[in-house]
Amino acid sequence: MSFSSLPLEVLVQVLSYLTPTDIVKANRTCKSFYSASRVTKLWKTVCDKEHNVTVEQIGSSSFEDFYTKVLHHYGQTLGLWQMQIEHYGGLLSVKVVNGEIIATQLLPPIDPEVWMPFKRKDLFKISVDSEGKTEVNCLQGSGGPHKIEIMKGNSSNQFSVQCKQPEKHSKSKNREEKFASWIRDEVGIPPEHGVQGYQMELLKIKYLSIQQYESSCSFTCLQPINSLSNVPIQPGLFKGTYGGHGVEVIQLTYEGNRLHGTKVSGDPNVPAGKRSIIVHLDEPLVLNREQQRDLNSIKQLQNEGCSLPEGQEAPARQPFSIPFGIEDRGFVQLCEQKDIPTDFCRARYFGTGLIAMHGFRNSSRTDCHLVIFDEDVFAFLWMELGSLSVYSRADDFL
Repeated sequence: MSFSSLPLEVLVQVLSYLTPTDIVKANRTCKSFYSASRVTKLWKTVCDKEHNVTVEQIGSSSFEDFYTKVLHHYGQTLGLWQMQIEHYGGLLSVKVVNGEIIATQLLPPIDPEVWMPFKRKDLFKISVDSEGKTEVNCLQGSGGPHKIEIMKGNSSNQFSVQCKQPEKHSKSKNREEKFASWIRDEVGIPPEHGVQGYQMELLKIKYLSIQQYESSCSFTCLQPINSLSNVPIQPGLFKGTYGGHGVEVIQLTYEGNRLHGTKVSGDPNVPAGKRSIIVHLDEPLVLNREQQRDLNSIKQLQNEGCSLPEGQEAPARQPFSIPFGIEDRGFVQLCEQKDIPTDFCRARYFGTGLIAMHGFRNSSRTDCHLVIFDEDVFAFLWMELGSLSVYSRADDFL
């Protein structure tokens, strides 16, 4: 029996076990395989198997065209990426939407609104035009889509982009207007309405730094994190408050009996990529309200040793209060938004936080407490800084 005598649906099934490259080779061997290779169902299977791309994402586009002209060349860019911007990092989501690959920068919300969704800025897209040609366009600026080059990195976990017409990025010829517009997006108010002093200096430094990466930037893949059992809080991405630096993104991961919070976005003091938080899961804490009265009370307990005795289980719920004199970086507001009680927590652990001067000079780790309220919310008490940062799970990048 020859292949030509087999039903078309059988040939399609046979081809579905091949790699896309081998499918193209097979369709040149005979008319039967050529006909089978043009069946939409086959390319639906390829798109799903290779890149988890579904009918809903493709829309009215041809699956074969989309795979051979877009996914085959640029499918490796799909996923979640850390932007390689000095000090500041950043988050990039690349997805298939309506038959196009769209790359969107996910910008943290205005401080301290960690409960709010990311602000979104489309950076580039890859699509097939009406003539069947692949288009790779930069979407920045008001000059309309224009050419951008996407280059593979040294591994599949890296890529970079280079805009070919960066002059189209500027929304205004006036530099002051452009800066004022950026300030409004960054902090929610015009610069003349209360942005001054140290905060203005930090914003100027950030603005000048990120402008250097507008037309050229590299990206490193953020590996997917699976759910775990028997952990105090599931790993993942969280938005957190960092005082004058605003809201930043960290990634929680586990390593043995340590919980790490690594910065995905950062600042000139503690840059992206550094471990902002290290939590000692073998040092659970239980404090009553009197012991949390003020920072001196907590420090005294710390010196005396306040961890639970080995083998003793922590209660499912314990008292919590913000010590007198501690700066609240959005905790009460977040609890109001999420309807979380402010006077109880689920768990508390000893840990350390990374602090440094500008330029990551004189970096050191300082005593802190991790306080968990539910699966999506935790706080970090920075004792040396006298502040309480709050973190909310970031799940709106999916």
